[in-house]
Amino acid sequence: DGNVLLPPSGADYDVDSYANFLQRGIDAFKKKSSSTP
Repeated sequence: DGNVLLPPSGADYDVDSYANFLQRGIDAFKKKSSSTP
């Protein structure tokens, strides 16, 4: 597949867990990019 957004649990993830996983990644990315001038 090569999909880097797959959660550690693989194909049988639960949708809410995956949504939380993505949201954490998005929040971290926003913080990182907003903290750099």
